[in-house]
Amino acid sequence: MARDDIRFGKELGKEVFTQGHGEDVFLTAGCMLPFSEQNFMAQIENAAQFQGYATSGSILHHFVEIKLEPEQLAGYISKIFEKPINYMTITTTLAVCQNCGKRYIATDGLKIGKCSCGSDDISTYSRVIGYVKAISRKKITVKDGVYVGANNFWSKARRVDWAERQRFTEATYEEVMENEDGGEKESTED
Repeated sequence: MARDDIRFGKELGKEVFTQGHGEDVFLTAGCMLPFSEQNFMAQIENAAQFQGYATSGSILHHFVEIKLEPEQLAGYISKIFEKPINYMTITTTLAVCQNCGKRYIATDGLKIGKCSCGSDDISTYSRVIGYVKAISRKKITVKDGVYVGANNFWSKARRVDWAERQRFTEATYEEVMENEDGGEKESTED
């Protein structure tokens, strides 16, 4: 769809802004900053700056690959909302062994390889455009920037998006919680 929008825009003499690269482009719902921002704290700060002007359509998405106690999660959310963040989603990555049914909460199937039952038939699930859906299944890897498995359920462009997304980890949690204002750390350089 994004490729068609770019082509149609060119026909009209307009530029269409997308995420992704080359043939693997995609559109986002609403107005979002790229999930691939390398500095997680900068992602939070940029979202806070932008959302300060938006009344809707801009969401800070966190794709979680850490198990948090409810109290930890509540403290984290409170810290984030010290900024002018209006909208935020927290999506836990889920991997499931299709052989024995074992669930790996807050874990990408890419990191599992094989289940404790010995099967490599692992599926990874996460949010894409507002709902949770399987991304890929079995023998998951990243090839040329594309998240792939023996079976793929997201479009190639969305699997590029998934491979580039920064994930919320233990280090992210600690960095945000240690920060005085919930955003980028102040530079100590003169």
